[in-house]
Amino acid sequence: MELGLPRAAQLPWREAAFLALGQAWQTAKVNATPQSLSWRHAARVSLATTAGFLLVEALHIPFGYWATMATLLILQPSVATTWPRGIERVAGSVLGAVLAVLIGLVIYTPLGISLVVFPLIVATMALRRVSYSLHVLFMTPAFVLVADYAAPASEMVYAISRLGNNVLGCVLALLATFFLWPDREADDLDQRLAQAVSANLKYLLAVLAAGGKWDSAIARLRREAGLASNNAEQVLQRLRIERRLDRSSGVGLAALRTLPLLRRVAGSTARISLSPQAEPAPPELQRWIAEVSGEIDALLRGDADAGAPGPCVAEGLTALQADAVAQVQLLRGLLRGHVHAQPVSLPVPA
Repeated sequence: MELGLPRAAQLPWREAAFLALGQAWQTAKVNATPQSLSWRHAARVSLATTAGFLLVEALHIPFGYWATMATLLILQPSVATTWPRGIERVAGSVLGAVLAVLIGLVIYTPLGISLVVFPLIVATMALRRVSYSLHVLFMTPAFVLVADYAAPASEMVYAISRLGNNVLGCVLALLATFFLWPDREADDLDQRLAQAVSANLKYLLAVLAAGGKWDSAIARLRREAGLASNNAEQVLQRLRIERRLDRSSGVGLAALRTLPLLRRVAGSTARISLSPQAEPAPPELQRWIAEVSGEIDALLRGDADAGAPGPCVAEGLTALQADAVAQVQLLRGLLRGHVHAQPVSLPVPA
């Protein structure tokens, strides 16, 4: 879309740097909130790895960075994914430590160790996306043998140290998952989806009412819409990783098609807010959007008999307003089709 906006003048580098820093600070300030699943997981990982580092430094644990690395790699956004990842890492470390000791009993020379480490590293990288347990199984003897090559000692000592650090990292990760903002929202996808739909339609309604005007209230609604969509998408991704999407009472299938469409609704809304030719929408259109928002909210609460407002009259609408109406109608059709558990033949946005 041609916005017809004037070209921005190139600022001196100092002013541009201060402007970029100010924008980065605003972005960080509005996203660093406990309501954001990403922020909570980032804070959880930061605190857990820092605690692990302080612990190994205070106790003078040999190769303590293995524990902090294990914490960083095991810790996942939810208990359901952190627990199996920790079990896989500990099991792989145990078998890998045994394999390292057996190799150390047979091979002594630096050349022999190098020839053995190479296929271990190849297997480690090849199995990284196949099985995390096998990935750790081959990675552990590679680390142990390289550490023994750099500072010769008993392979048993290095193997036990590696295993102990991995167990410590696993314990820290589980404690952080259970006690630092525990995320169990994967079972509340319907609530997250309802919040995302409501926030995006509120953003659209405010922009339609204001036309091309921009103020702090619209900026706040845009951030809330983006945050709600982010949270719903993360919960959906978590359900897919945990392979529980098919047990989400049909809401997961609805979310798979609805969340990408919500991004298009937000995009259409942003185009309206940026257009210098935008005008406030007719009261009939604003009332129709509000009624559809209430209908969708009732559908997501499980009310299949929610009242359905009539079709929107497209006469007198601008191209941008008509595009937004088309997105809302498609969203409404998708959700109503899923609530009634009927196959939906509506086109999926590319």
